[in-house]
Amino acid sequence: MILFRGRLQFRQYNPGKTNKYGIKIYKLCTPNGFVWNFKIYCGNDPTIETLDKPGSVVVTLGEKLLNEGRLFITDNWYTSIPLAIYLKNRNMDLCGTLRKIKKFLPKDVVNAKLKRGESFAMQANNITVLKWCDKRDVLMLSTCQGNGMTQAATRRDPEKTKPNIILEYNKGKQGIDISDQMSSYYSCLRKSLIWYKKVAIELIAGSVIVNSWLIFNELCPGKNIRQLEFVEQLLHQIFQFENQQQPLFTGNS
Repeated sequence: MILFRGRLQFRQYNPGKTNKYGIKIYKLCTPNGFVWNFKIYCGNDPTIETLDKPGSVVVTLGEKLLNEGRLFITDNWYTSIPLAIYLKNRNMDLCGTLRKIKKFLPKDVVNAKLKRGESFAMQANNITVLKWCDKRDVLMLSTCQGNGMTQAATRRDPEKTKPNIILEYNKGKQGIDISDQMSSYYSCLRKSLIWYKKVAIELIAGSVIVNSWLIFNELCPGKNIRQLEFVEQLLHQIFQFENQQQPLFTGNS
């Protein structure tokens, strides 16, 4: 959510976000926070075939990745059985949290009564729906993981185990959180009544610079500079280039 309180037809309100009012942006990120694609929500997103609007957003963002055997990690607003079937038919996998009100879910899994640490799963057509109880019940879907468990020790519980679906989800889902966190550092957003200026500044000064920083550290692992240092060097190079093209001061003193 990009903070914006002015008049705008597709301005959104989400009480669960830090910026409750603003412009909603869908982002597709890699696990290290690289923004691969994005889409601005304009109030009326088209649907694709048998998919709902959230599922259509996933397919639209990852359209160029389809048929490459990749894995999409989604939260409970996007994840659904129809989306899993669609992606499986396109040689793609899906893993994500589920809302129990979604259609076509096995009732035995949704209504299962579990104690802490227990799990229950059902599988059909390479789609696994799993329910796991930790502090609360968690409903998951995956097309690439079964109901296996792996040890995930913590300080309080050295012998704790978690479903492989949960571990896969946590590993991939961190990308969007990292992207939002890195983009919020050194933000240059200011108050403005023009919404597209805010979007442009957020994408250029936020996502684009973070992407460049990640690429630089990937290609130059020996340097591995901090984000602030990268931003300072980038600005220095930009202003130096502009000064060479058009000097600020000319003539004799």
